[in-house]
Amino acid sequence: MTSQGHRGTAGAAVIGAGLGSVLLLHVLEPPLAITWSYAHLWRHPALPLAALGLAVVLPAAAHRLVRSRLWRRPCPPWSWPVALALLAVLAIVLPLAATRFPPFQPGLDQHYYLGAANDASRGIKRWYLGGWFAHVIARHFAGAPRGLLQVWMVSDTVLRMNALFGAVALVALAGAARTLAASRGEAVALTVLAWTTFGVIEISAGYLDIYPSALAILALYLWASLRALRGEMHAAWPFAVAALGPFWYEGLASLAPSLALLAWLVARRPGGAVQLAAASAVALVVSGLATLPGYGMPFAWGAFVRDVIAENATEFGYSPTTSLVPWPMLVSATHLREVLHTVLLVDPVGVLLLVVCGAAALRQRRCEPEILFLATLALPYLAYLLLMDAVQGAFADWDLFSFGTATTSLLGGALFVRWGRYGSPAFGALLGLAVATNAVHLLARFHALGIDVERHLAESPIHVPP
Repeated sequence: MTSQGHRGTAGAAVIGAGLGSVLLLHVLEPPLAITWSYAHLWRHPALPLAALGLAVVLPAAAHRLVRSRLWRRPCPPWSWPVALALLAVLAIVLPLAATRFPPFQPGLDQHYYLGAANDASRGIKRWYLGGWFAHVIARHFAGAPRGLLQVWMVSDTVLRMNALFGAVALVALAGAARTLAASRGEAVALTVLAWTTFGVIEISAGYLDIYPSALAILALYLWASLRALRGEMHAAWPFAVAALGPFWYEGLASLAPSLALLAWLVARRPGGAVQLAAASAVALVVSGLATLPGYGMPFAWGAFVRDVIAENATEFGYSPTTSLVPWPMLVSATHLREVLHTVLLVDPVGVLLLVVCGAAALRQRRCEPEILFLATLALPYLAYLLLMDAVQGAFADWDLFSFGTATTSLLGGALFVRWGRYGSPAFGALLGLAVATNAVHLLARFHALGIDVERHLAESPIHVPP
């Protein structure tokens, strides 16, 4: 066996062991220090049987699918009618699901978000455009304030609005998956892996916070950027989305490194300098106009930055002066355990595939522009995951890191299918096992954060100043 064959076998073994470990955590539910990231598959007697069936059937089915002609069929880009039809279906299904089965949210952030929707003066500058937009929608559909009825109507309106953001995010992720795929089978695999990621689907089904809209903006940026890299779309579109992002939610400032790479790649093409100049002009205009709703004038960037810095300096977590984890805490067992369990909750499969298949791609020096672009999105997100203080405790503040799983799931899946193109006989079975692991994870955790709340809050206490 060649060294490449040995590495492929080793990679398959690591992926299989990692996926199997996640499945075992769900089935056995061991009483570890923090269980909120994998319990509770046993909340209904039918769920363990469903999990067993998925773990057996999906690997065998995927193994056969990967070897079929259907897997290798060409995958042309979506037409707009198809994308809009899918959006219409999801725009009906997700709001209905959101209002009938609203997710449990143990933190306090939804109250701040609804407060901003009800009263624009209560908005938070870290997501000032997102709060302003929620207020505009709430006033239009829920009407003027009128007591308890108004509170209910605002909540219901914002819940539906966020479910629509979830529909946009899922369509955009499916579109991005098609740009990363070499065949119809790969496109389906990447879409399923992204859509079944807990961090994606839990906040897409009507979540009362800023994160559904942040996910939608990130997914649109992914789709537009990947199409621009393939020459299928003008770079002005991803530039415009990226320029809007930080004003909508401060965490979207993490788009900056990938935008710089996109600009460099576009500029290298014939005629790229002209396209880059036009895209930069559009971004400048969008970011200038973004300050109009909150500051009454365009290009009020200085005031916006000062407000965000001042707001972030009044946190009540580990540090009283910043939203970041203090340096001594970064390497503490408590913090690292919380980060590990947050990853295990929001995207265990995507991060596992990213690490293992990313290491294989680095060894073989394979780096397509699309993969490099996704990496410049994933690395800032992973740094954000490590450095940001989950003030309310990871169990109550996991949603802070949810929207970035759009990137880790897509990048992990893209690296995985490329790894599979090199002929590993285990790829099909591992693909089925990966989808099964995501599905079992959802059986255990989707809309299940309300189970054993007191115990999980005790496991993941609120962060207080040392």
